Amino acid sequence: MRRKISGKKVLSILLAAAMAIGVTACGGKEAPEQDSTDKTPSGNEENQGKTGKTDDTVVDLEGCEITIGSGFLQDNPNMDAITGAERSFEEARRQVEETYNCKITIVPFSSDIESVRAKAMSGDKIADILDYPVNNLLQSIRAGYVQSLDDIDGLYTDDYRWVKGYTNMAKYDGVSYGVNMMRPAEVRTCLIYNRDLLKESGVEENIAQLVRDGAWTFDKFAEIAKKCTRDTDGDGKLDTYGLYTYDAAVLGLSMINANGGNLVEVQDGVAKESFGSEKCLNALNALSKWVNEDKFVANIYNDKAELGITTTEYAKYFARGECAFLFCESWLVNQNVKKVAGDLDYGMVPFPMGPDVDDYISASFNGRVFAIPSNNTENLDKTVIVLNALGKAVAGEESDGDDWWEYDVEIDYFQKGDTESVEMYKLILDKTYVDLGSAISTLQDDFGSKCVINPCFKSIGTPAAQIEAITGQYQSVIDGVFN
Repeated sequence: MRRKISGKKVLSILLAAAMAIGVTACGGKEAPEQDSTDKTPSGNEENQGKTGKTDDTVVDLEGCEITIGSGFLQDNPNMDAITGAERSFEEARRQVEETYNCKITIVPFSSDIESVRAKAMSGDKIADILDYPVNNLLQSIRAGYVQSLDDIDGLYTDDYRWVKGYTNMAKYDGVSYGVNMMRPAEVRTCLIYNRDLLKESGVEENIAQLVRDGAWTFDKFAEIAKKCTRDTDGDGKLDTYGLYTYDAAVLGLSMINANGGNLVEVQDGVAKESFGSEKCLNALNALSKWVNEDKFVANIYNDKAELGITTTEYAKYFARGECAFLFCESWLVNQNVKKVAGDLDYGMVPFPMGPDVDDYISASFNGRVFAIPSNNTENLDKTVIVLNALGKAVAGEESDGDDWWEYDVEIDYFQKGDTESVEMYKLILDKTYVDLGSAISTLQDDFGSKCVINPCFKSIGTPAAQIEAITGQYQSVIDGVFN
């Protein structure tokens, strides 16, 4: 069965989360005359889970208002001006309001822990559902402001309507606290690559096939990127690089995650500094070598300082063939690269796996999910009905051949017919991962500056020395957030 609302462009992740304080109690009664039996989809086995257990029986909510707190969504958006993902959500919202006789209202919400704490301590209502960036959600989880979705009757986080990668990302200590319904959810960190430039540089391998074969590793990436780094006009200066990055610090942090390392890890139930691990050091040593010895990474702090201007400029450099690979988040592809690429043959793949892991890990620092507040008890059953209904309205009835959202990805991000990149996009979503350290902005910012940019791009010390210099400085902050 195809989805019932239009599958227009889906750009950004809409994950809304419920952190609201109590809402007006609403009555509800079943409307048996409407057939809404939920059927387990025959395809999408990875996300099937407990989909058959979700009760999608339509009920009359008698005008009940469910509020969604968000710093991104609008209550009365201009449908011609919003992104495809927001349009998809709006269509679902209107459908659910009509079908269930309810009102879904978007209210302003600041997800930082200070704002959430102030609201919670004052007893003021925030919303029934909150739109949470995962790094801020982690802090609210440990503060007790959001509740475990695994313990809520009628909500199954392994249902097909929730995007698997983002459900996994919104877990803490194995417990689920957030879900994302959007198709497609937005990929965060990734690599886009210029197939034409690879061929011109003598690269014969199919990059996507390397990914499928488990052969897309740090070493293989370096081998290919070095082939593409050249002085094409003979002036003694490199003008084509293997890799550009839109953010040097995020590149280093993503390499750490791709090698199985983390800034913060839970050990025996206690969150601790973990950026001094061998996995972290191996990742940063690899980056330092790529920049300073192999020189296939354009150094945005030295020889290519002019690159650090705007994402539009990065897209133009890529489209002009000045780099074989561009490290970025997928929104840059959609909003910038697609607009200037013309007929360039380009694609997307996950960041390669590091030497200390055996699978791909795609870092995310700010993906968004729906979470439910601890205070939402009186109105919880209505919240679950509406959240499930929104999820189903967006996702549709997924089955074999129901690939509407894959076509949206193809049209929004890539050249027509590039189903290979759509496959890679889906793989990246499944491998999405969030480092607990992203919940502590001071740690993430300081580490990126002192341990990634300084030693790898500015030749200030070594990764090992810089890591040693900051070791022990953040445990008290980590204790305050997680312990």
